[in-house]
Amino acid sequence: YTYYENGTDQSVDRPISVAIDPELGRLILPEGATIGGRLIEVDYAYAFPGDLGGGPYNRRASLPVDLATTVDWHAGVSRTIAAVDTEEIYADLQQAIAAWNALPAGSVGLITIMDSGSYGDALTGANGIQLADGSVLYIVAADWPVIGEIENVQAGERRPGRIVPSGVRPHIQSDLEITGSAAPESLTPGRLILNGLSFEGSVRVLAGNTGEVRVEHCLVTNGAEGDPTLAGAVIAEANPTPGVPGTYNENLGLCLERSIASRIDLRAAAGAGLLCRDSIVHDRPADPATTAVAINAGSSRAEIESTTIIGEARLQSVEAENSIFYGPLTVE
Repeated sequence: YTYYENGTDQSVDRPISVAIDPELGRLILPEGATIGGRLIEVDYAYAFPGDLGGGPYNRRASLPVDLATTVDWHAGVSRTIAAVDTEEIYADLQQAIAAWNALPAGSVGLITIMDSGSYGDALTGANGIQLADGSVLYIVAADWPVIGEIENVQAGERRPGRIVPSGVRPHIQSDLEITGSAAPESLTPGRLILNGLSFEGSVRVLAGNTGEVRVEHCLVTNGAEGDPTLAGAVIAEANPTPGVPGTYNENLGLCLERSIASRIDLRAAAGAGLLCRDSIVHDRPADPATTAVAINAGSSRAEIESTTIIGEARLQSVEAENSIFYGPLTVE
């Protein structure tokens, strides 16, 4: 039993039939309660203002319509599906990235992660992504289906670029490092598009010349809530080498679209651009009495659209609309 106020300053004993924790989604019966062989039936309604942060919803509209005609290399990642004929299907993401890194500059590649498994293989250092001059790489949570005898394609084949970006949400348990290897004077540095992935780690841009990193329909979290020592709290970080041209990622454009991220840090990428659209950036400090720095990009031009930022935002310049800054906003 517990006490309830009945609105007249009187307490009334009421028996508890069931306790529900709406935050954790737990349902608990009173001690000693028995249900025999009966089932507990739960009815609920699910409401959300929009699709973001990844998940099994359909993300086709976020990808180019001509993907099947522009991709010249396609690999899958799955632990349950074996490759046939000339297909490239790898058991882990590390192997697929290694195959991509061996391709010539100017390649347009697609890696589809075809299940909702957890992948803990290291994606840093020599195992990180290399973006050569003019190259574009998509890493997408999607099925790569076997198609029938249509358009002169044999039955049972998987056609490059023909994917179904829904139904799966893979979990990446590693930091992801990206290095743009284009020459400092290049105006066509490589690009990376991440779509539909859940990262328990950071997405980090290392020193070099990287053109664009798009984080679409993704969740990027530090894994241990409120721990500021984890690099996983960083969405993107460029590490410069002072006095060496081309190491500042001055061509870098970071786009966060329909994603949820723990923190964005672009302090080292002098002149980089930042676009946040239909997203949430939320960092929690180790000390609740302090304010976390959700976006630390004092040398970046930023566009913030329909985004909620919980924590301090430090920017060089900003154009913002239809957004919530729940914390100090410093514009240099």
